[in-house]
Amino acid sequence: MPFQSKAQVIGDEGERWFDNQLPPRWLPQKPDRDVGVDRIVVICEEGDLNSREFRVQVKSSRHLKISNGGVYLSGIKHSTIHYWFISPVPTLIVAYDATSKKGYFCWHNDIYSQVALTQGSKPRQRKTIVIPENNILDSNSWKTIRDNLRWHHSNLRYALYAARDAKSLLPTIHSLAAVVRQLNSIDHQTIRPDKRTKEQYGMLALAEMMQHRLVVTTLSDLLSELVPESEAAKEIAAWIDCYSSHVRSVFPTFDQLTDWKCISPDFQIVCVKNLVDLVRPKLMEMILELIMRLAPGQFNQKD
Repeated sequence: MPFQSKAQVIGDEGERWFDNQLPPRWLPQKPDRDVGVDRIVVICEEGDLNSREFRVQVKSSRHLKISNGGVYLSGIKHSTIHYWFISPVPTLIVAYDATSKKGYFCWHNDIYSQVALTQGSKPRQRKTIVIPENNILDSNSWKTIRDNLRWHHSNLRYALYAARDAKSLLPTIHSLAAVVRQLNSIDHQTIRPDKRTKEQYGMLALAEMMQHRLVVTTLSDLLSELVPESEAAKEIAAWIDCYSSHVRSVFPTFDQLTDWKCISPDFQIVCVKNLVDLVRPKLMEMILELIMRLAPGQFNQKD
């Protein structure tokens, strides 16, 4: 039998504990890949939340640090925090104490003010987040979680009505879909990476950077039409920050490409070659998830 460390054992215990807390017909699914969440929960019950889903990150410890009304989770990867915010699907953060067999929860949006400073941090840096001690995850908390999910979906939908009325939402979706098509074309180039000339590599890198700049510009234009403090504005602003951070991880000079329509003659194309082909599919997946969240059909459902 493969050896498991104490941390792995406690981690598995926390995930099983969470699964056992779920209401009937709330189905937990384990992601195929380790992408920063431990579960995707699909709600399969009658009512307005039927078919809704949310993500779950379970952080387990032998003994959680609790002080001044807060439950402290340290060592959270910067890349994990980015993943929570870059997805349009809400993420429930669960802290599990293996000694007391108790859990605490909050939503990723609840900790935005705590982690906002990580936007300029390096991917390997880590952060401590604090969950309110009174947010105990037990049988009584699911009504609150249901209300939270309703709030998330309804507030984002209503906030986007203004953009749709201004006829900017559909062009935004169209532009994002066009970007995915172009990135997919770059991803399926007939010339293998190890066979490309320096000029070919440079041209493809520039073309990809231009597509990423188009994503940021398009969403920034949409953001300018939303109420600044609305739920939609906060989510899209966080999405732009996180997306840009992922792009910078493979294109360090991305921020210097301020106008994708006019490229400065002295602009330098810098690309982390061993990462670009790995990160590109993740970026395309992120854009597709956002398109699904922005699509009008997602917001036509009655609460």
